[in-house]
Amino acid sequence: MAVCNAKKLRSARNGGANVAFVYLQENNEIIINNGRFCLVTQNGKEICVEIKEYTELLISVLRSCDLPQKEITYRSDNLKQAENKPSSISIVGNRYHDLAHEIKSLNFLQQFGKTQISCDYAHKPGSDLILNDKYYIECVCASAGDVRISGFEKYCTKNTLGKVIDYNEKANILYSRLTTAIKAKRDFYEERKGRSIPTDKPYIIFLGLGSLANEMFAEDNGFALTSILFGRGNPQIIINSKTGAVVDSGYSHNFKINKWNGSAIDCNVFCSQDYCCVSAILFTDADLFTPYSSNNTFLFINPFADVRVLKKDFKGLVYWSANPDETYSARRNGHKCINTP
Repeated sequence: MAVCNAKKLRSARNGGANVAFVYLQENNEIIINNGRFCLVTQNGKEICVEIKEYTELLISVLRSCDLPQKEITYRSDNLKQAENKPSSISIVGNRYHDLAHEIKSLNFLQQFGKTQISCDYAHKPGSDLILNDKYYIECVCASAGDVRISGFEKYCTKNTLGKVIDYNEKANILYSRLTTAIKAKRDFYEERKGRSIPTDKPYIIFLGLGSLANEMFAEDNGFALTSILFGRGNPQIIINSKTGAVVDSGYSHNFKINKWNGSAIDCNVFCSQDYCCVSAILFTDADLFTPYSSNNTFLFINPFADVRVLKKDFKGLVYWSANPDETYSARRNGHKCINTP
């Protein structure tokens, strides 16, 4: 492991305009030509950024850390090898998203203290990152999987511009991909607990959306994640039929999500004994080009975890936690966030 004193990851820029990887309308498509992205800013001006340029930006973060040269070279080579391997819905594949996610996570976490990153070139077992010698953190990006088999292809943004779709059906596919990513890192912990990962330290999964960032509506403060952590369903209002008064409001509860193949998956991750080893999930809805910040990265604390996370260790970050009245809500520095439960 090596300690990071990384400089802040800059946004990709052109003429002072922030790049936004978005689809604004049917006429604005992402054009791929010779490894370039044709992007669109909010004012409608088109700008091009090469993926190779972004790779160099990520490598510059590695160079600013106290890493062995062999580690920098190893990670740099992996990034470059993954540049020209697209996925079914993205110009770059899952491998590139995972590599970039780990570097961006390193850059983000160093604001909370000493951050160590694993030396992958030596193939040593252990977590991707360790924060303040206390928090063991594994990074993972959700992937689209086989979009044809799952039926996700017909819901992809590039195939639905200007069309009306059933987002609930799309969301179920997205949620199944998120639970798959979380389960993989739960299994990773189980295989290494008591050896390269201590059982008396908090274990955090840092979850990114990868190529799904432009497909999923994560809602305010990442609220959508509660759909798989606690089975949050649709909004509902309870009315007294005699008086007409609203007596309660909230959300319905789901136990399972139906997959494309008819099988059901548990969407109450934090309520399961199988996930007591996961102290929290850091979740970012940022796309590939957007640096992680307190505006797009949120901490979901597991109220049933074996080892607890201290909120003060992530000062300034929006965190979701259980309250004495048995509700689960978002707060920042102890104050409840606006527009969230």
